[in-house]
Amino acid sequence: MQENNVCKVSFAASSDLICTHFVLERTACNETEREAEENMMFLFVSPVLFTVQGAEYELPALSLAIVNRGERFAVKSDEPHYYYVSFGGRRAIELCERADGKIFATENAMLESWKTALKKADENNVDLIAESVVLYTFASVIPKKNEKPDLITEIIKYTHKNFSSPSCSIAGACKQLGYNEKYAGALFSRRKGITYTAFLRTIRIKHAVFLIEQGVVSVKNLAILCGYTDPLYFSKVFAKETGSAPKNYILRAQSAAEKA
Repeated sequence: MQENNVCKVSFAASSDLICTHFVLERTACNETEREAEENMMFLFVSPVLFTVQGAEYELPALSLAIVNRGERFAVKSDEPHYYYVSFGGRRAIELCERADGKIFATENAMLESWKTALKKADENNVDLIAESVVLYTFASVIPKKNEKPDLITEIIKYTHKNFSSPSCSIAGACKQLGYNEKYAGALFSRRKGITYTAFLRTIRIKHAVFLIEQGVVSVKNLAILCGYTDPLYFSKVFAKETGSAPKNYILRAQSAAEKA
């Protein structure tokens, strides 16, 4: 890294929100797309060409961008100046869903808060400071509630709260919220681009991956903790979503932990 770049790393672990990297980048970059190993939040101080999941954005100065784990992205700029935080944990998926977007405009006050936070961060507190930056930024971009709550937002909140229960379903959400199941299911598919069943499956398997990385090695326990009553069925779903059987994923995670 150049002298005016900064990278502060945390090895602290938490079950809710894990912030691992807090970075200031000023190195000229012309990236090819790469896959995000964690969720990432960018604050661009200078204009950049930003690509995420094949969509290209010419972002002006003071733009925020959110990349979910597993998504492909690239940053291109001859004179870059931007910050980013890498984060994961149980709350990461929920926060990204609640933001309901990837690109946001921000103000100089946000930049000053990030700048001050990075200066104060050291090896003893970088996890806490980076977490506060992530939460503060999400608080600024998450849509304010209307007088009448948005149905899709309420269904997503219900799902994040109940996905570990085998009874979690669109029917359960509609019963609790007082909506017609067929109407809600069709609206969800139209708004989110996937069925509710696929959405729930993704949430559960992402949580299973998180649990494996936290040291859970029993397939039976993983299934139960992610809302599946049948470990064999869970294994089939996991393999379809990740391309790997849970046992193989566990072995790779254990091997990576031993080398770290």
